Amino acid sequence: MGKKIEIKAEWQDSSEGKEEQEFELVDLLVGIGSNVKKDETIAIVETAKAAVEIYSSATGEIVEILMKVGDKAKYDAVICIIEEK
Repeated sequence: MGKKIEIKAEWQDSSEGKEEQEFELVDLLVGIGSNVKKDETIAIVETAKAAVEIYSSATGEIVEILMKVGDKAKYDAVICIIEEK
């Protein structure tokens, strides 16, 4: 078994207080069992400012999904978990 990595809703934003920013998960491009590569787009979230792509930070297999389309959360929330390969 490989190391488990949390994929969080994180994006580049130079403004103050991004940790308090909320988002809505508008598209989830993977499912449990999906194989993903590092830097592959796995989700799209909508913030008050823009739609933002969320990228995989590792190569591996999606083993758990913690959010569904339509869910709202704050910056840095865990969307899914990847088991590294």
